[in-house]
Amino acid sequence: MWDLSSIQYDRIYGAILHCGKDVAKLQMYPITKSSVRLDLELELGSPGLYTVNACDDLLLVHNISEKNTAIFDILHDYTSNPLLPAQSATITRGDAYLPDWQSHLPCYVLSPQAGQLYEVCLDLEAICSDMRPVVEDLSLLNFVLRRSTPEAGVLVLQLIKEMLEKQTDMRVMRRVFKLVTAKEEVGGDGCLREKGMVRDSSFGSIASRVTGGGTWRNSSPAGSVASRSGRQSPLLQALRQESPSSLPTLHDALTQSNNANVVTQEDMYAHVLNPLASDKILPATYMITAVLEYITAAHKPTSNVTSPYLYELLASLLIQAARFVELQQHMQNGVIQDSLPLAKMLLANENKYKPFRVLGLEMLKRCAPVEEVVDALLPRGKVLEALRYTLSHNAMRNVLATSFLDAAYASGDKMLFFNTFRCLEEQGLVPSGDHGHHTGSAASGGAGRYVSVYREMWGAVVDMEGI
Repeated sequence: MWDLSSIQYDRIYGAILHCGKDVAKLQMYPITKSSVRLDLELELGSPGLYTVNACDDLLLVHNISEKNTAIFDILHDYTSNPLLPAQSATITRGDAYLPDWQSHLPCYVLSPQAGQLYEVCLDLEAICSDMRPVVEDLSLLNFVLRRSTPEAGVLVLQLIKEMLEKQTDMRVMRRVFKLVTAKEEVGGDGCLREKGMVRDSSFGSIASRVTGGGTWRNSSPAGSVASRSGRQSPLLQALRQESPSSLPTLHDALTQSNNANVVTQEDMYAHVLNPLASDKILPATYMITAVLEYITAAHKPTSNVTSPYLYELLASLLIQAARFVELQQHMQNGVIQDSLPLAKMLLANENKYKPFRVLGLEMLKRCAPVEEVVDALLPRGKVLEALRYTLSHNAMRNVLATSFLDAAYASGDKMLFFNTFRCLEEQGLVPSGDHGHHTGSAASGGAGRYVSVYREMWGAVVDMEGI
């Protein structure tokens, strides 16, 4: 009954080729447990001899008579027409579109006469390049998100970056961010293009590989095709040329992984948002809104923003734009979450906006170890607060006693130094003022040198009633 059957987007379809006198059609019937019905009719053009492959949820219809191939995506905006005009193919080994071509789903073409077995692979980058002049950005992004080849994740990032560079309306970008965060998983196991495979420049948007050596049963590679020239995107070139000593590039991660290709929040930060913010080619207001929209899109009932770098980037942009009150409101409303680098950023900019000191210290106490909180409090003269905080966390043994004594002595406040010294003395962290020597852990950290300083200020015996 069926001329062919395939799985498209997790649905089973039966297909029938109709070649009338004037037009050829491919009728698609979704098959379920309860029904089989006509769902789509794909316009193939003039009548002729056709054969069909299915590759990465795309239908590749080869017109043997006219020697060209058309690509169909049943979820595209115009499903009855091919994505691009049909293009001819030239294969470096053997002849293309031989009358004896036999398609074997999903992506193999057998030529018994030539004794060759061809594996048809998608050149996704070339397809996107050809579609860009005739398809809207949002529609093209949807198309790439549905693909599972290793380059899909890289191309998604490239498209988003280019849309931001053009300062696309933020209402459109909001939809883009929702699409990406709702479907971070953009691919499968990457099996449709093996590592090291080259592409056929004359095949348009289809890449082809020839296998076999004298007999079609031999599946080892025995030939190659001409590589595609001039079609590699700047982003792909940059990712592939990145220094090996740096962090792994997104392209390497996607190519080497056998799991689903995922565009993560870290990828968005590293390859799109942070480079654009660093280059300062976009207005600050637009860039701030873009980052905020992405963070908003990433917040979901089942997931959240996992990369603190996004919060830090937003905070940095707001500080650069002197929008301090807005940053404070975002932190108080929970839009920006706590992180140690963000707390340090607030404290580093406390001279620009006084509330940053309190906000930074409170955030530091929530997310930093005791030692880092003490290191932030002491330079600001908050010796007693640092002591109280350390005592409340039972962490006196984790902080050098000399750091407290140095800060108290530098303040010039005799009473502050007295209280600090006696507190540390009670904890056994400095030698007792009643003894001329010290041993053991009490001498650790060089705190013993402050015994003489203490005696010079207050004498060997302190009259507590006179204080």
